[in-house]
Amino acid sequence: AQALYVRRCPDLSEKLCPGVQTLLGRLSSQGIPLALVTGNLTRIGWRKMQRCGLYDYFHYGAFAEMAPYVDAKGRPTKLVDTIFSTIPGAPAYVGKATRNRVSLPEHKMAWEFSGRNAILGEFSFEG
Repeated sequence: AQALYVRRCPDLSEKLCPGVQTLLGRLSSQGIPLALVTGNLTRIGWRKMQRCGLYDYFHYGAFAEMAPYVDAKGRPTKLVDTIFSTIPGAPAYVGKATRNRVSLPEHKMAWEFSGRNAILGEFSFEG
């Protein structure tokens, strides 16, 4: 389904609400990293962002097929059984990132990977 949608996804630029690109441009110009959180599958979510012209604004993504941590036998783990880090003042959710793209050259941070464990939660950069 994802491969088919990626090939057939129409132009979505006319679906944007007024001011979205302006807002994202302002946030991006201030160096604020942005994340896409969606119920779409990974490839579909990124393709939609490409087709509406917003892809380059987003550095991170969380998608529908994110899976829980598993132990050595493939069983989902519980937070109480997992060594995990926390995000001060916010709950942390353990998951698996199917794809992660970071592009913050001004902070010397640029990488892309897939299939790794992830800690998700709300946070903000200060300073």
